[in-house]
Formats: sequence, C-alpha cells, structure tokens
Amino acid sequence: MSLTKLNEKKAKAKRIISELKIRDYFREQLYKFIDVIFDYVDVEAILLYGSVARGKGYPLKSDIDIILVSSNLPPLGIERTLLRRKVAAKRPKDVEAIWATPEEFDCMYRKRLGFILDALYEGLIILDENGFLRKYKQLLQEDLAQGKLTRRRGAWFLKSGAILKY
Repeated sequence: MSLTKLNEKKAKAKRIISELKIRDYFREQLYKFIDVIFDYVDVEAILLYGSVARGKGYPLKSDIDIILVSSNLPPLGIERTLLRRKVAAKRPKDVEAIWATPEEFDCMYRKRLGFILDALYEGLIILDENGFLRKYKQLLQEDLAQGKLTRRRGAWFLKSGAILKY
C-alpha cells in the first residue's frame, strides 16, 4: 500500500474516532493505536466494543477493546504471536485487540460466540474498508428480527433456548 493511501486510511479512522461519544482519554489512546497498528498491519476493519463503546469506561481502569480485521495477518501461531508482541511493545497499554482474518471472524460469528455477538450488537465501527463489519452487524440484526437469537440480561440465546457458549 502506498504511503498516501496509508495516511488516508489513518486519517479516516482518526476522523471517525473524533466523532465518537467517548472520553477524551480513550480518544487519545485510540489515535496512538491507529498510528502504531497501521505501521505493521494492513487493516481492513476495526470495531470498538465493550465499556468504552458503551460510554461506561473509566480512564486507567477500563481496557479499550478492539477487534481488528485484516486479510494479511500471518497464520495463527508463532508468526502472529511475534507480530502481536512487536506491536504490543509500541501500542498504548490500555488497548486490547483481537486480531482476526475475515475467515476467522466469519467462523466466530457462525459459532455465535458471545463476545462477537456483543461486539457487533453494541460496538462502534472505526474502520470498515469494504463494508465487512456492516454486513455482520446487519446479519445479527436479521437474526434478532427473525427470532433466531435473543438477548436477555446481557446473555445470548438460540431459538431453541440454549444459551450460547462464550
């Protein structure tokens, strides 16, 4: 990716962050994260979720939960772990990122993992190059509207009544 395209992507993500209704502390940490992560990973999508996305996070107490999607991640295992460690040494310590390829994200959604459903349900999209996250947010809304899933008291239930495993 050219430096111009990279800088445009960073600027777009930062502009979206600037519009979020989150505390200034978290906004600054997210800006720093964007500056670091794009130097290492060709990011396609970023979803902010958890207490910060809900507006209930407290500086220096709450983690900033992120799901990062990229087609160009190294395979799961030592290569990805080494890359994550390299990034962790430079990223803000408050940011906790789950890294996934589109295929891994799809698998987590199809398994109806609770944290993915929560992230899509209440999460805020920071970057979505190809509409990937919007597609899954729409799928979740359709599943809810059709009664395939329900959410009660923060827990997800399948139509059959079985609680989803986390």
